[in-house]
Amino acid sequence: MKGIVVAVHPTRGTTAVNIGEGNFAVLECEECVFRVNDIITGIRDDLFTQEVVNVTQGTRHTVMVESTDSTRKHALGFTR
Repeated sequence: MKGIVVAVHPTRGTTAVNIGEGNFAVLECEECVFRVNDIITGIRDDLFTQEVVNVTQGTRHTVMVESTDSTRKHALGFTR
């Protein structure tokens, strides 16, 4: 899946990504530097650890996927 970063927690490394059709993914990566509006690809429906690509920055990251079917409100709750 492909998505656009909509929010990032500044210290926890939790990121909310709009993956379309009202669904949001929640990614966790303490070493990643995602920014709002970054385009992320490679998000799979399965949870746990996976590799994604930040197309905007041209980087690859190993992230923990917490959810791929969150509502906007739920996903943003992880980034506050």
